[in-house]
Amino acid sequence: MEAEIIESQLEKALEADLQIGGVQVVGCKRTRPEFLEWILRLSGQGDTFGSILENLTEVIDAVKQTDTFESVEAYLEESKDKGKTDVIFTLEEKQRTSITLGTESGGTFGDTTVGGSFHVRNVFGRLETLRANAGSSPTSVTSSASSSMGSKNYFSLEFTKPFLFDLASSLGFRLYSSEEKISYSVDKYGADVILSLPLLTLSYEASWRKVGQAPSSSGAKIREQCGHSFKSAVTAVSVMDLRDNPLSPNFGLFTSVKAELAGLFGDARHFLHEYEGQFHLPLGQSGLVFNSCAKTGMINRLPRSGPVHVIDRFLVGGPASMRGFRSRGVGEHDGRDPLGAEFYATAFMGLALPIGFSGLLRSVSAKAHAWGMVGDVNSLESLTPKVLKPRSWFESTRASVGVGITAALPIGRLEMNWCHVLRSSGSDREKNGVQIGLTQSFS
Repeated sequence: MEAEIIESQLEKALEADLQIGGVQVVGCKRTRPEFLEWILRLSGQGDTFGSILENLTEVIDAVKQTDTFESVEAYLEESKDKGKTDVIFTLEEKQRTSITLGTESGGTFGDTTVGGSFHVRNVFGRLETLRANAGSSPTSVTSSASSSMGSKNYFSLEFTKPFLFDLASSLGFRLYSSEEKISYSVDKYGADVILSLPLLTLSYEASWRKVGQAPSSSGAKIREQCGHSFKSAVTAVSVMDLRDNPLSPNFGLFTSVKAELAGLFGDARHFLHEYEGQFHLPLGQSGLVFNSCAKTGMINRLPRSGPVHVIDRFLVGGPASMRGFRSRGVGEHDGRDPLGAEFYATAFMGLALPIGFSGLLRSVSAKAHAWGMVGDVNSLESLTPKVLKPRSWFESTRASVGVGITAALPIGRLEMNWCHVLRSSGSDREKNGVQIGLTQSFS
């Protein structure tokens, strides 16, 4: 009975009419107090005690995600104006600059790079961030005929302005340059404008690319693509991440949809679309986890355009895309150089069991896992007959299995696997035995 009375009184208190009078900010060194007041009013102030508390919670969570403050707290205090309350923010700002280590996936050859970032927080006092990133990824490329070293070096400068329209929107600008090499080189210089909205990120990219330094040992298909090209593209990405841990998930869902239209200006003219889905489920109380991931992508040339350039195609292979095969080692090669694909599909299933119950192993969520993968790559010309004849899909399907250990490190997900390729095709580059990979997240 007493609990019911307390609950009833609490409901009445939350529904009581109340308005915000003034906003005070304590602890500002670089942050502009009027900006926090603007954010609060942007979220909608509310007209009851309960709605004001709810809006304050949303504002505090959003401000914390900017990585500007060590702590953010808010208090309500009776205002001089009757029927109103004052909001008092108490802040503790982080150091203005910091250096971090991490990983970045992508690039022409699909490698994961390890690098560092230099952050400048709260550039103009409105929670903006300026970040300089630099990194490198030495990789090994081996064929039956020869072996050589490849690498990627990159640098980027990014500026992000949060709270553009609401608590979940931001605007970013990025300048970047990269140099990637296998037997030939790809140099890129470009700029991006990025608009982030709830569940959707829109961007525009303008980049100048150069393919060069192809030795005489490179195939004719690579040498004929040497030269300069310009890419102008609009990209839309929608991501929903409900995983408990992106590096070592135990349960949850993940979906990603990407669409890119290139051809507004320049000679790169295509429509690219990619899809990814993940499902993770704990099995019983032992800690055993079922992990799964499926990906597919297609790139279509636009009307009155030439073949899709090799640096725009999908390059599949390696721990981030097809375990048991060398980095970018799945699909057609011209000599030792990968030519990429206009279509790919991969599927992963595995069982993982924690092995770290104390100490260092527990701190990095160490697990032992057993897994299997299947995948395929094709050109669009060869894909059409397969659609008409479903049985032909299995003629070029690749498959691999393996066991290994995973760890969630501060710089990314580490996998050390023993792999065995069950099935390969054409000029694939297999990687039977031990394979070590570092990726941004589970994939």
